[in-house]
Amino acid sequence: MVMFTVEGADIDLPRNLALIDTNILVAFADPTDDHHSYAQLFINEQEDFQLAVAPPVIGEACSLLIGKRKRRDRAEWLLQWLLSPGSGIRLLPAPHGSAEDVIQRYLGADVAWMNRHKLDYVDAYLMQMAHQITSNCTFRPDLVIVTNDLSDFIRCYGSGYKYRIHDISTGDTIGE
Repeated sequence: MVMFTVEGADIDLPRNLALIDTNILVAFADPTDDHHSYAQLFINEQEDFQLAVAPPVIGEACSLLIGKRKRRDRAEWLLQWLLSPGSGIRLLPAPHGSAEDVIQRYLGADVAWMNRHKLDYVDAYLMQMAHQITSNCTFRPDLVIVTNDLSDFIRCYGSGYKYRIHDISTGDTIGE
């Protein structure tokens, strides 16, 4: 375990920590999703990673389930499951403090990364968070982002942020 500090609070993080992308949570929660069986198998059976979720991923997953898929019931199920100790999922705080200038600095970095690479906010956030944890906690190898849509993460890989990418459909992990 290593310590990751947010606003003076030390958080124990295992070296096998992996951040879950939104598409994994949506696929896991929605039985009609094309990747549901992959997500379910991965979350329930894998033993390589301690899975963790960042705040914007939860918001985006619920937004997609409720807004796009009209499945409020599945969003509620997902939230209850995430809050259950039996899920085994670590709920991570934002990696920055609550001071407005600090939030603006992080948001500015996310926006710059979004614009530079033509990404959505949550992907930019995950890349920055993975990089920050990797750097601050001296993770070797780099922290993993688990997804079933590699395109944005591969396109940005090696452009400044340190992270690895795990594809649930193939089981491959890309990166150092």
